[in-house]
Amino acid sequence: MKFKIFATWLCQKGVNYNLFMLKDDEYDDDVNIQDPTITVKHQKYKTRLYVILLAVCLYILFYINLIKIKPTTVIVSDITLDLYNKLYTEHHQTLSCPCSTITIPYENITSNDVTIHPVCSSIFVDQIWIEGLYFEEASQYGVWDFRTTAYSQFEFLSSFCSLSNEVISQTLTDIDHNELVSLYLLSEEQIRIEIDGKIEYLKNSAASRMITFLNYLRNTSNTHYFVSALNTNFIIETSSASNGFSIFFAHEVLMSDDDPYGPNCEDTVLKINATFSSQSYESIDYNNRYVMSPVPNSSTVTGFFAACTPVEAILESTLDCLYEINFNPHDSVLSSEHENISVHEYLDNLFIKNWSKQINYTKYFDLCSPSSCSYSAVERSSVVYAITLFISLYGGLIIILRLIASFSIDMFMKWKFCMKRRNDNSAVEQRINQFKFAQTIKRLNLFKNINDRTEQSIKHQKMVTRVYLILLFGSICTVCLFTSLNSENVTITITNLSMTTYNDFEDQHYSTLRCPCSNKAISYKNFLSLSPRLHQICSSHFVHNHWINILRSRRKHFPLKDWRSQLYLQVQFLSDFCRLANKTIDDAVIRYLSQLFIVSSVMHETEFNKQVNASLNQFYQSTTYNFDVMTDVLRLLMQIDQLYIQSARIIYGRVNDVNLISEVMADDGDSTQLIKVCY
Repeated sequence: MKFKIFATWLCQKGVNYNLFMLKDDEYDDDVNIQDPTITVKHQKYKTRLYVILLAVCLYILFYINLIKIKPTTVIVSDITLDLYNKLYTEHHQTLSCPCSTITIPYENITSNDVTIHPVCSSIFVDQIWIEGLYFEEASQYGVWDFRTTAYSQFEFLSSFCSLSNEVISQTLTDIDHNELVSLYLLSEEQIRIEIDGKIEYLKNSAASRMITFLNYLRNTSNTHYFVSALNTNFIIETSSASNGFSIFFAHEVLMSDDDPYGPNCEDTVLKINATFSSQSYESIDYNNRYVMSPVPNSSTVTGFFAACTPVEAILESTLDCLYEINFNPHDSVLSSEHENISVHEYLDNLFIKNWSKQINYTKYFDLCSPSSCSYSAVERSSVVYAITLFISLYGGLIIILRLIASFSIDMFMKWKFCMKRRNDNSAVEQRINQFKFAQTIKRLNLFKNINDRTEQSIKHQKMVTRVYLILLFGSICTVCLFTSLNSENVTITITNLSMTTYNDFEDQHYSTLRCPCSNKAISYKNFLSLSPRLHQICSSHFVHNHWINILRSRRKHFPLKDWRSQLYLQVQFLSDFCRLANKTIDDAVIRYLSQLFIVSSVMHETEFNKQVNASLNQFYQSTTYNFDVMTDVLRLLMQIDQLYIQSARIIYGRVNDVNLISEVMADDGDSTQLIKVCY
């Protein structure tokens, strides 16, 4: 019941509320005094419009200020590692900490511990062990016998280990001398990704260069059929004729004697399990020496192979039997678990069992030494600020709203009155209405005083009113003009940025636009693709094996001095160069694309292209330089060593012309004759 009475009272108050009622010291100087009832009614209309306008202004004022987000840049000084970690957790997307030192050597913040395969530190690569496997008559045991190539295989194994150690040592030196370039402090995860990527790139580059050269050397040796002194790919038989001249016969090493056109060491790399023969080498028939088939009752050397050359044999070996050797009844020489991996695979990874990296992030933080950090934050205006702003605007606001409400209602009523009399109005009445409006403006008096209504006072009050309105209008215009011309640096934060939006902002705000990257380490392969195109000769039929085999089969029909008898070798070289170039480029591209592109914020497209193109030019130059060095070294080796190759006159796997010149030397002490050969 009380609530109903209160509601009725409140409603009645609202209906009768009148803010435009004349006060005791005010008066109405309108000469056309209306009915007091109508005047009060109009005043109530003005009051209601005024209240509505005031409510709308209050709502807009408070709403805009309370929801307004103001981006600010917060600068924090006296940065410590703990403080940085806290800031990074809360503001990692916008956090920026400029480094005092931009370049930091890797050796100051990283340490590498490389564990090599135990075979490289075992007795099996020691010179004592290798010398113990040396046999003066090694070439007489047969291509299948392990004693023929045991010394050479372990010599190669020792050399591979030494070479791997040297490459690793040089790689570690290169890593230490490499510098980390960072304008801003990177997080621990970003540092780890960048350093791991760089170390992996340097390691793979060094291993790839070594393996590429080795494969190139192997391919050249096999293609040109360089003859091994151990009689593993080309067997030469010497006999004396009745006329005192020496006769030479030679055979390619075949996989089977039943098929002279079958697999042989000229066309492919043959391999079988290495064995020990129980027969003496003097009892082995010559016809069995050029067949890669072990004699009966031979013992197998597990994990080792016999091949056309010792290097091919050791590369295929898995070293199984070495894990079974023990000089101590309780421990084997190689203590690690056997993985059944070939030496070639070990060499691909430089015989590395484990490569552990330690990154001292604390030292990196100290060397970077950021003096301050900044991050972007958003702030909302407080209620106190909104209230203060409202109070500062209240005086002028109510005056403007009262004028707007009063003027609007008066104009509306006059328009309504004119609409009723529109049919009766004449041009004279329209001029009268315009005159009345002008008279109303002239009579406007905001400083009425009922106690001072003399003509001079009223005239003075009207002049003050006009000056007040002029000053008010001028102040409003001045504020609007100042606001429109005033420039203020405002940080605008935009989320969910698209490429189109970024390009638009970049065109408008190139010098100030900054878009921090959430992922500061990006692999090149994510945004770059390389499609090298070789010379057309490398994709033609002239470098295919089918064409080379045709040239090889036709060589027997031409004299030895005829260019066509050796044409297949030149074409084979061309094919090898194409394959080597393609493999070198593919490996280099894979390594290059695996690198990381480090960037703290989105770069301008022009700067991005400039930096990437500079990196690509360096990549192109280094790749071609390494390839040239490799070919020059191989050419030098061949020119200096003058390696002996097989004869071009092979028929059914046998050759009579072995390109050898004999000189018989007799021993005065006995009847023994020694044959000295040269080529």
